[in-house]
Amino acid sequence: MALKAEIRSLLIQESVGLLSKEELIVKVDERLNYISTPPSWLLDLSFGEYPHYESDLDIINFPIQYDELLALIPDITQCFKTAQLTFDLLIQSAYLILDLLSEDTALYELLSWLTDEAEFYYTGMMKKQDVIEKISEALTEFIDANN
Repeated sequence: MALKAEIRSLLIQESVGLLSKEELIVKVDERLNYISTPPSWLLDLSFGEYPHYESDLDIINFPIQYDELLALIPDITQCFKTAQLTFDLLIQSAYLILDLLSEDTALYELLSWLTDEAEFYYTGMMKKQDVIEKISEALTEFIDANN
């Protein structure tokens, strides 16, 4: 993956709550270790400044695309299944991603269902483990269907 695409993906993950700003900076700093002459925008990001002047990285003026969100699902699923992503953070991120999607997409349907299932747990209608199992299965099926 090209450097800008990799960093844009990290910025998207941060914007939907999958990474904190601190975690983003750590990942950028790790990436800097492998670059002898880093671009100024990468250094700015390392210091916590968003490179809005770099069009490919500006997720405000160059909005996040459906395919970019879709590409996050396998990693989200893996992190959720290995407990690197908590249930609450998954649900929070799902709500943030839903705000970016058109209602007529498969990913919108999946995340809308996922948040509905979470509400069953939050309202005491289902056990958390049952909801987690259903969500894990649905995420896996979604990935299989979209590969």
